[in-house]
Amino acid sequence: MKKLSLLLALLIGASLHGVILVNSNITTSTTWGDDASEDVIILDGPIFVKGGATLTINPGVIVRGQPRRGVGSAVGTAPGSLIVTRDGRLVAEGTNATFVARAAGPIVFTSAVLNDGNGAPATSGAYYTGWTSGTTLSFLDDDPIDDPLPLLNARLVATDTEKPFSNTELDDGTSATAQAYKAQDHTEMWGGLIILGSAPTNRSLSVTTTTTDEDGTESSTTTNYLGVTNIEGLTASEDTRYGGTIVNDDSGSLKYVSVRHGGDQIGTGNEINGITLGGVGAGTEISYCEVYCSFDDGFEWFGGTVNGDHLMVTAVGDDSFDGDQGWSGSVQYAFTVQADRAVGITGGDEACEFDGDDASKSSVTVDGDTYPDASYQFANMTIIGPDSSSSTTAGGDYNGANGRITLRDGYAGALYNVYMQNGEYTSASDNGGSAFDIKSSAHGPITLDTVTMYGYSTTALSTTGSYTLTTANVASQASASSVQGLKGADINSENGVDPRPKTGTFSSQATGIASTVSLPASFADSKGDSPTYVGAFPTSASLTLWTTGWTALNASDILVD
Repeated sequence: MKKLSLLLALLIGASLHGVILVNSNITTSTTWGDDASEDVIILDGPIFVKGGATLTINPGVIVRGQPRRGVGSAVGTAPGSLIVTRDGRLVAEGTNATFVARAAGPIVFTSAVLNDGNGAPATSGAYYTGWTSGTTLSFLDDDPIDDPLPLLNARLVATDTEKPFSNTELDDGTSATAQAYKAQDHTEMWGGLIILGSAPTNRSLSVTTTTTDEDGTESSTTTNYLGVTNIEGLTASEDTRYGGTIVNDDSGSLKYVSVRHGGDQIGTGNEINGITLGGVGAGTEISYCEVYCSFDDGFEWFGGTVNGDHLMVTAVGDDSFDGDQGWSGSVQYAFTVQADRAVGITGGDEACEFDGDDASKSSVTVDGDTYPDASYQFANMTIIGPDSSSSTTAGGDYNGANGRITLRDGYAGALYNVYMQNGEYTSASDNGGSAFDIKSSAHGPITLDTVTMYGYSTTALSTTGSYTLTTANVASQASASSVQGLKGADINSENGVDPRPKTGTFSSQATGIASTVSLPASFADSKGDSPTYVGAFPTSASLTLWTTGWTALNASDILVD
């Protein structure tokens, strides 16, 4: 990191066990993790990277956001978050190698909530206690790289019964630990990672400026910013704007980055996601990134042209992957395991909620053209939906996850090599019986090529609407003897998830489902290869999964190596 003379306005505190408290915006290019005093970075409120600065985070660094210290948007201190503005860049490139601080390992974003000494969050009054200089308490998520905090539900109930706050103990509501968890709200854990760029969106922003002449006469000028708006979850300002006309805009790079236990609700429909990408351009690299146990969505794209590869989402409170506002990128290798019990804002929702329009078509024109329709695509995606047998807890929390892909509101794009597995639903009323929900509001054209659906009660594709739907090799395998689903999909047990589909009878060998899809040339901007298998992973059991060495599920020994 730069010497103190350059960062006096940015950093305070700095000393206990390698903790640096960041409480001011990053306006000068800065590196976190250069020496032993910078193992842990604490975000003390929303921190903006701006003014042409580049923030570099070295491998093995843990970035923690302070919890919200108040309720709602009008009370208390906003939670710690990292926001990269349109004139800032973030270079956060970890590794999947054995963890050695400042040399190797993933970059983990998590909460700065403290442990009360009994495995529960420390509290002060009605709120969580965050880090302060001189504290003798450890963090609740104290060792996120080697021993991650387990999956939590909306009341922050752990699902790992081997932990001090076991699910059985907490759900009966009798212990002090249970009461501490029930008194809190996941919205206060911390914020999230937000990257804002200047690539096209389908939004517009009108700003009126009032000036006063020398004689006291006031006049107003309204400026329309085409393709630009403010990101949700933050108080609107110039720093929260995103979008524009720069297709190849470069906001930096994320690689081997894991974002955990984040998300914050400012109001209904106004939340911070795990990783939010607003108007991010194709010059930005998003590769090997994970969102784990977020309050709202996992990844959400608000317009932009950015591509991505090797993205993983586990147990989030809303949608795993959510596209909006004319996004036109591509993602290859995507994997989600939805929650098997209530988490976050809704207990989980869609595996994929893919929208296109977020404004009327006549409202935005860029360079003489109507704002971009959505045109994004995913290839080699694996979805593990919830099991209906565990959709409620003993305390009555309902799991709203449904393992479904919804296409609506102007969506146009394509899905290739998708493997979807749900729990043992018996009817659509089980909240997840439908594999696809294609709304009449979808714009199209839509392409579904080589999609296998397993364990859904409803697999027929909607034919209503004016869109064009092209399908090839789309099949339900719920009862087919040739496909037996996944060998284990239990996120509550050791080695409980093997995401490689099996054919024939279960065995230790993952034979998988073959694919002959030739991916379009547009994927050359992401990975640019055409796998011969369905789903996110090569199917030979002898191959190491790309999730190994850096994800929370892998470090928890829930996901097979």
